[in-house]
Amino acid sequence: MLIGRANEQHILKDTYEALESKFIAVYGRRRFGRTFLIRESPGSCFTFRHTGYFGGKMADELFEFCTSLREYGSKDFAKPKNWLEAFELLKELIRCSGEKKKEIFLDGHARERSPHGA
Repeated sequence: MLIGRANEQHILKDTYEALESKFIAVYGRRRFGRTFLIRESPGSCFTFRHTGYFGGKMADELFEFCTSLREYGSKDFAKPKNWLEAFELLKELIRCSGEKKKEIFLDGHARERSPHGA
């Protein structure tokens, strides 16, 4: 249940119902429920959704991104060597989507520090 987010929910609802494309950046301090707000807002139906972690190794990040691409229907593609190639794969997924309206949610988190300081 979302409490105290009526204004944000109203903005998201208007965006989901809009006929034209929109870009929304949701930002703020960690642990304030940004991801929960997006996922739980009525009307959201993602063509693609991915959560990345800032500060990880690029190979690990690309592997996770490819896993998300496969979860949303991408098939038989070569492993991307960099982010430019990875986003080309995302563009192809979007092009092939039968949905009239495409909702893309890219979420980033700062990597938690381990108790050992690594």
